[in-house]
Amino acid sequence: MAPEEEKFVTLDGRTLTVEISTMPIEFQGKRSFMSIINDITDRKQVMERYQTLVEQSNDAIYLLYDGKFEFINKRFTEIFGYTLEECNTPEFNFLNLIAPESLESIKQRMEDFARGKKLPDLYEFVALNKQGQRVYCEASVSYVKYKEGHATQGVIRDITRRKEVELEIKKLSQAVEQNPVSIMILDAQGKVEYVNQTFIEKLGYQEDEIIGKKPTFLYEEVVDEEKYQDFYNHIEQRKVWQAEIPIKKKDGTIIFSKTLVSPVFDQHGNVINFLNMSEDITHQKQLEEQFLQSQKMEAIGRLAGGVAHDFNNLLTVINGYSELLLHKLSPENPLFEPIVQIKEAGRRAASLTSQLLAFSRKQIMQPKILDLNLVIKDMAKMLNRLIGEDINLTILYDETLGLIKADPGQIEQVIMNLVVNARDAMPEGGQLTVKLSNTYLDKNYVNVFSDLNEGWYAEIDITDTGVGMSKEVLSHIFEPFFSTKEKGKGTGLGLATVYGIVKQSGGHIRVYSEVGQGTTFKIYFPIVNEEEIAEESETRLRKNLEGNETILVAEDESSVRELILAGLGNYGYKILTAKNLNEAVKLFEENEKEIDFLLTDVVMPGGSGAELANILKKKKEDLKILFMSGYTDDNIVQRGILPEDVNFIQKPFTVQDLAAQIRQIIDHD
Repeated sequence: MAPEEEKFVTLDGRTLTVEISTMPIEFQGKRSFMSIINDITDRKQVMERYQTLVEQSNDAIYLLYDGKFEFINKRFTEIFGYTLEECNTPEFNFLNLIAPESLESIKQRMEDFARGKKLPDLYEFVALNKQGQRVYCEASVSYVKYKEGHATQGVIRDITRRKEVELEIKKLSQAVEQNPVSIMILDAQGKVEYVNQTFIEKLGYQEDEIIGKKPTFLYEEVVDEEKYQDFYNHIEQRKVWQAEIPIKKKDGTIIFSKTLVSPVFDQHGNVINFLNMSEDITHQKQLEEQFLQSQKMEAIGRLAGGVAHDFNNLLTVINGYSELLLHKLSPENPLFEPIVQIKEAGRRAASLTSQLLAFSRKQIMQPKILDLNLVIKDMAKMLNRLIGEDINLTILYDETLGLIKADPGQIEQVIMNLVVNARDAMPEGGQLTVKLSNTYLDKNYVNVFSDLNEGWYAEIDITDTGVGMSKEVLSHIFEPFFSTKEKGKGTGLGLATVYGIVKQSGGHIRVYSEVGQGTTFKIYFPIVNEEEIAEESETRLRKNLEGNETILVAEDESSVRELILAGLGNYGYKILTAKNLNEAVKLFEENEKEIDFLLTDVVMPGGSGAELANILKKKKEDLKILFMSGYTDDNIVQRGILPEDVNFIQKPFTVQDLAAQIRQIIDHD
């Protein structure tokens, strides 16, 4: 007989659960029954607690045997929507619970088990509940002996919310990592815990160079004390701080950044982190400075024009009456000489007002179609006499130069003023180079300068090897009466006049200079007869410039690197960029087989372009090389920075000019 469970009450009132097993026996010759009573109270209580634990579990628990569910708990029904009866209907199968994307992996797992392969106990899969909704699951499975075979005993945890959180974290992480803004996360003590990829690319530091350190070295010596104090005041008050500040990159160059620092709080209101976001606004700052400079020059021009106009009226009276008086007086008259001095002073004053009118672009012009080759050829002898014997003058003409429309007298004045300026910058002699060429100013270039249109220009470059100018001086050189010369050595109107004439003629002027390195003035006048530019020049400048070669660019100025990267990339080239000699050598060693061409600045931090070229030539003899600099090739050669037989392009250049020269070197070098 099968054992039976019964409840017994003891003498002391306790209730026991017992299991009674009864069997027939023969006792003293009679047929009898023997019962064995086992106290299973403790075992029963344990089983009841286990049953409660299983039913109240947050995880689904099941026992699967021969494709059918022997047991499921309450949580299984809550997660998947099926009762035990529904799970055991003929049309239901365990695989009904598996989403299509997980079906193959589950089938493979079942096949591996059937072949006796050892499987990991824990795995993840995607299920479908009764309503067809996806449920992300983590399953722990074991295989136990059951009845006449093996059963699958499993615990399934619903990890849908965890997966959603992980996905949200992943999205957030990708958004931060790929953000175009440089991002730092600092701990409560101000030490860096994280930097994103943009930070690494923009500032040049690797993670191990900044993680765990305070980022003060980014701002030391470049951020003023007032900004520092304002930052600390905000942080102490647990406020968000934002400002436009300079940041020092690893290579020492300075960029301007729009920076925001925000405290991050925990649930108790304690600061646990700081979020630092910095947007590179260097290019925007440059545009703002150019706009403000343009506005300043415009305002000064209006003032100068108004003063010159009114002053000319007064000078007309002064000079007129001086002349009348001189006609009436004899040279012996004691007033004659003083009046001569008055008239001479009036003449000099009239000359000054003429230059002021030129600067303010209010001078009367008589424009004509001009060939700058002829204009400068006619001036060559005079220019040689003007600069003296200690200065060597080289003029590089361009027979294909396009014609311009301008006042010839004013163009001569522009060239004269710049040559005189160059002469005064070389008191001990030197080299003066005047170079003419056709230049196409493309969209990338003219977007930076609002006063320009895309198209062909005749370019005049005037370069000296003189004392050069600081950035402070450069910011003022076109202002009237600004001069660095000794008192009495100049009026301060020479370059102001040049600026006014160039602008009034529809042209554009740029200056490149460094202290001790000389100066280059670049003047662009729009070509009025593009169709008459010599056919050979058109062929040279407009031919197919595309290529698929890999070019290594070594240039310390980030804006120039970005221009080359974007510009040459449009022509099909693959561009690798480096900001100094060491970085260029490392990039070359990593990509030696791919790199066909080196485009390098002449002067860079950590070593010159010539040194870089020598290093790479030893590694790859057939490497094509093009040097670039803000100085003319003649001056670079004469200073001994480069040998004579090198390929050279002078800054600033257009992308099309650069692409043309690269193509020519690759195809014909």
